Amino acid sequence: MTCEKIGDPITTIINEPCEHHQALFTNNRIWLFGRKFVNQPSHNWGHNVALAGTYGVAFNITAKKWETPHHFSALSSEENVSEALFIFSGAIHILLFSAFGELAVKSLHKWTGTSWEPVHVQSFPPVCGDSLSDHVSLIVADGKDEKTKYFVSTVGHTMRVSRMKSSSDGVVVEHFMDIPRNVMTSPSGQAVSAVETDGRLLFFYGVHGCGFRWDNSRLVACDLNKKTCESVQVSGDAAPKWGFLGAHAHGLKHAGTWIHAVGAVRSGMTSSQYDGSIWALQNLTASPSWERFRGEVPASMGTDVAVDDKDGIVYGVGKEGVGRVNI
Repeated sequence: MTCEKIGDPITTIINEPCEHHQALFTNNRIWLFGRKFVNQPSHNWGHNVALAGTYGVAFNITAKKWETPHHFSALSSEENVSEALFIFSGAIHILLFSAFGELAVKSLHKWTGTSWEPVHVQSFPPVCGDSLSDHVSLIVADGKDEKTKYFVSTVGHTMRVSRMKSSSDGVVVEHFMDIPRNVMTSPSGQAVSAVETDGRLLFFYGVHGCGFRWDNSRLVACDLNKKTCESVQVSGDAAPKWGFLGAHAHGLKHAGTWIHAVGAVRSGMTSSQYDGSIWALQNLTASPSWERFRGEVPASMGTDVAVDDKDGIVYGVGKEGVGRVNI
């Protein structure tokens, strides 16, 4: 399938948009949240985040036009904080958590369509890492249960699974299980994408070495009832060539089909090349294997990518406008 242009570039509604965005798809809209650079000098680090105060803007796929952007103030001025954006209970949420030294939930906010509103969180006590300098990463698992979300965090050389569930007055975030180190090929593994389906949590990870490299040939599969984990080999020779963190966007189309769309292929020691291919990891509950779809998102419309996992559509936003690929 070819990529069909369905809309104008974001510059038709925002004169100077952020260089980086977080893209999410919900309620027939592609939402882009601007991300701007925030320095973290105490940790010799820095990152691009929406929590610093940017904007949310939606492209309406039915009307095929951009809607009014909504600017918001910073959600935190703390240096030791990071973020994860995701869909929960049908709405976009942003989770703020510690960026270094410990796994700790800071706050949760829900996007109303025009602004962020705080959500009451009951969470586990902070879990300290081995060192105050340990970087914290946290990914949100794809899945169909809108009332429950699983997070896979990496702090130093330790991986954990947390679970967020709706409660009467907000949400409860609980420590769910630890990931044993012996199910990964390297103690420096870091989770990069995850999916929850049929009572199992599966996640890909990457390893630090000469840079950071996603391993597309194996997953960790966790039985959520038994709280056990095993290493699972991906069968077959076909696989996406992306490096770094893997796909820029992914979603669970239905049980057994996990969509991965658009990435970057390493070129030389320090550079990369755009790759707009779209893949699915099939047979998640049996013998996982990669399958490539025919369509691609061109670089001119692939700066920001979101997946409509219900209808099987990949949307891309770039300098030439908004495009879609039916898969």
